[in-house]
Amino acid sequence: TTQKNRFLCVTCFHQLGQLFRSHKKWDELASPSTIFEETHVATGTTHHRKKTTLQETVTRYVARGKYGLALNTIYKKGGSSARKSITQSLQYLIRREIRDSKPSFKEGNNPLQVAFKWSSFLHIVKKCCPLLNSTVTAALATRSSLTKKKTAKGTKLRPIKGGVLAMILHQNHPTKVRSFQILNGLQLYMSGAKRKTITRYNKLGLCLSNTSVLNTLDEITKSFDKPVRMWRTAWERSKCQLLQTQGMFPCSKH
Repeated sequence: TTQKNRFLCVTCFHQLGQLFRSHKKWDELASPSTIFEETHVATGTTHHRKKTTLQETVTRYVARGKYGLALNTIYKKGGSSARKSITQSLQYLIRREIRDSKPSFKEGNNPLQVAFKWSSFLHIVKKCCPLLNSTVTAALATRSSLTKKKTAKGTKLRPIKGGVLAMILHQNHPTKVRSFQILNGLQLYMSGAKRKTITRYNKLGLCLSNTSVLNTLDEITKSFDKPVRMWRTAWERSKCQLLQTQGMFPCSKH
């Protein structure tokens, strides 16, 4: 087009031309640090800068589909009231997510399941509480360490992340999510820990109470001799039938 039909002044036109020729991304013009846009008004040789408001900047980001930049701009430039509102909204969403996920924790949390796997537990949490899972992950790992499945300090991410999520969810669903606490309680009991030690760990949310640990042991040991008792019952019945066929003596009912 001719210079007369252009919507930009000559200075802006040349700056945009240099920007695209240098293969820079257009996102650099819409970064959170760019809170203003320059509008040149032809007043002789003077150019005036018009500062945009926060609302206009956020609206421009949302219109371009850059919701992350919009939220970051509100959080950084919106003041304490904006940060407080965003924090309260996230808290409400996480609480509601945990509350509504109650029926989803039935599978994979068998109290008698000794072979506990973090992979299956974290898969359930990620499916039921994606916002909580993302928040805890972001607090422990960076983008680079997350690809290696490690924390920001270089330790393994899965057990630390799983332990934090298990304690949070156990406080909200004590009867649904407790495999982590059961295993810790059994380990403490088998290692000879005192009742006071188990009680302290129970208050931290790391294990069950001493009474619950003993009840869990009773439930587990009930099935230990079940195959032997079934074999004994079958053997006594077969022996009784054999004696009856030979007419030696009638067997009493067991």
